[in-house]
Amino acid sequence: MAKKNLICIFLISVLTLALQLLETRILSVLYWHHLVYFVVTLGLLGMAAGGTALSVSKKLKEMDGPDLFRLCLAGFSISELSGMLIVGGLSSANDFFASSQSFFTLFGLATSYVLIMIPYFFFGLLISGEFFRHPGQSGQIYLFNLTGSAAGCLLYVLLIRPLGAELFLVLIFAAGVLPVILTAPGWGLPSRAAVAVILLAVSWTGYHGLRFLPERNKQYWTLFENSAVEFSEWNAISRIDVLSNRDRDEGYKRILIDGDAQTPMLHVDLAALTPDSLLYVPRDFVYLLNRRRIPEKALIIGSGGGSDVLAAYKYGAKEIDAAEINPSIVKLVTGYYSSYIGGVFKQKNVNLHLEDGRSFVRRTGKKYDAIVLFGVDSLAALSSGAYILMESYLYTLQAFSDYWSKLDEDGIIQISRWFYRDVPRETLRAFITAYRMLLLNGVKDPSAHLLVLSDSALWQRDQPFGYLFISKRPFELEQLRRLGDWLQARRLTFDLIYSPFSLKEEHAPSSPFDQFARAAAEGREESFYRDYPFNVKPVTDDDPFFFQYGRWSHAFKPYPDRPGYFDSIQGRWPFLVLLMLVFQTVVLTAFLVGWPCWKLSRKTGNFRTHIPILAYFSLLGIGFMFVEMFFIQKCVLFLGHPIYSMAVTIPALLAGAGLGSFALKRKWNNAGAWLVILGAWSLASWIIAMRPETAQFLLQHAIPLRIAAVCALIFPVGALLGMPFPFAIKKLIGFTEIIPIAWAVNGGMSVVSSVLAVVLAMTFGFQSLVLSALAAYFLAFVFFRIWVRRTAIKT
Repeated sequence: MAKKNLICIFLISVLTLALQLLETRILSVLYWHHLVYFVVTLGLLGMAAGGTALSVSKKLKEMDGPDLFRLCLAGFSISELSGMLIVGGLSSANDFFASSQSFFTLFGLATSYVLIMIPYFFFGLLISGEFFRHPGQSGQIYLFNLTGSAAGCLLYVLLIRPLGAELFLVLIFAAGVLPVILTAPGWGLPSRAAVAVILLAVSWTGYHGLRFLPERNKQYWTLFENSAVEFSEWNAISRIDVLSNRDRDEGYKRILIDGDAQTPMLHVDLAALTPDSLLYVPRDFVYLLNRRRIPEKALIIGSGGGSDVLAAYKYGAKEIDAAEINPSIVKLVTGYYSSYIGGVFKQKNVNLHLEDGRSFVRRTGKKYDAIVLFGVDSLAALSSGAYILMESYLYTLQAFSDYWSKLDEDGIIQISRWFYRDVPRETLRAFITAYRMLLLNGVKDPSAHLLVLSDSALWQRDQPFGYLFISKRPFELEQLRRLGDWLQARRLTFDLIYSPFSLKEEHAPSSPFDQFARAAAEGREESFYRDYPFNVKPVTDDDPFFFQYGRWSHAFKPYPDRPGYFDSIQGRWPFLVLLMLVFQTVVLTAFLVGWPCWKLSRKTGNFRTHIPILAYFSLLGIGFMFVEMFFIQKCVLFLGHPIYSMAVTIPALLAGAGLGSFALKRKWNNAGAWLVILGAWSLASWIIAMRPETAQFLLQHAIPLRIAAVCALIFPVGALLGMPFPFAIKKLIGFTEIIPIAWAVNGGMSVVSSVLAVVLAMTFGFQSLVLSALAAYFLAFVFFRIWVRRTAIKT
């Protein structure tokens, strides 16, 4: 195979993976998270469709290699830029939850799905075409394909922030089209120069035509009647916008994350700030309840625009640590808008850490009077397919235990979550998680250490907040009286949802919080979980789906609460979309594989002989995806954020797989090596999956060491998993008609398994993916041996 062919494979692999991550980020701004999974996951079936097209098209099979390369690179580049131009134009007109516009919305989604699929179709066509033409060099092809994908992941992380999404899309377009212009046969220098000028004009027009505005229900459109966008920046995690009122000064600005999740920046004069200054009352509670009137140390997890830091500062905290994971927000509060918020992050007693809160808590040796998590969450899709479905390692049982271990003897944790007054969910789940954590940490009466308030003033808007307080020492009645007097003096009303003293009153009103506390004291926790309309069991690091409080049955029946804003964007939709994805991906994959299989069976008449090898390739797709998703999720905990996890895990796994496939050329040239592969991989996966000490150890160290450790753990596993695919492709040299179908079934089942993995993880935890992957690889070995016996091939 010519070196230029391998270079082209590497190039399109780089561009495809970068595009996949970039489109996920763009769609996270345009749509809600569950629609991103829907569009991107189905779009990736284009890779399988490319293999299908090759298997059924005689013209494509007979096309010269250079012509196929030019066709695929040009088709990929033109379709990615033109497609996103149209998708961006459609999205801002969408109103997904308005029934009057359902037809136009669904039409827009369907159009987006088709447009997004097309670039991946050309990628799948090119790679499957190379396997078809050069099965004996499958190891080299796989090496350049996978290492190119790894490089594309790194390229995305490096370029998204300096370039932005729009310019990045144009760069991908130009990088794909330029080789076509340079290698076009029969073109002289004038022709190439003229086309290059046209390319520049198209790139310029495309850049200025790209416009990505959020769906109409997002807060991007609703925060202010006449909003002004003062700042906008893309990064690997999100898009950040700063909005203000164009007509008047509200005294605050809003930082929006992916067009919806928002955090305020308050305009303050730091010199005039005192404990009596009213900024946002609930942020004062943790200090009013604290036995120390002047806190020694405070920790703010998810500091955002700085409101919680201002609250700690005005109460005189001597040392304030703030952990914020979003680099663009850090840049705003320490740079562009530092003076607007009083320069609080530049004070000597304030330490701002660009880091995930969970990992910072694990690493710090300090003890705090107050630990605050005020509405820290994100509804953004964070990876392709259904890699991440609103999981959070900040609200697991182990996370609460970490926070508890960092409290001093008088410390209090404040966790603020949405409070649904009719049927509580998030606040109740946090309450139950805290209760279980206290029991596990040896607290005899957890109910005495817990307190829950809610802001009744927000009830009229159907968006109240609940405030959970976890005290190192049992609460005293005097603390509640002090808080009540403070509120009464300012004519403020908050509702006491749960206190340890209400349980002692014989005729006290019984909320779900009281009901759980009584059930737990009487050993009836399981019956409470079973009878409650929502899943409010504590989540763990193995199943960190804190925000998925719905049940699978909710997808097919009326929701057990009135529909509101948050039930529209959450609620039953994640479950319904996942089930729809499972159904549609299975059906489409069956079509993409079944059609060429049917044609081949009519042509050869002995197609049944090759069913085991297709089962083999499908199981490889399932197993590899399960392994990839498992490691991505585990490394989210190690590295602090899904996008950082992807930026390390995917390159390490794919680069390892690429080198493993290349090593197959000289070694592992017999099927007996499978036993070694399975054994070594099983051991590595078991160690990482089953030992919580791995996370505990890594989180205590700086990010470079964690990245190195993750690569060291994952790279050998990738090397082992990279061998089975090219090994079997080599064995198909005498059956080249099967190769495009094998590519299609492998790609199709990879997409199907990306959805199934989320279903498994939500139901049984992420460790179930390890066992499922082991089963898939074992069955693949069995089917391979069956096929070998049927075809009498030497292995």
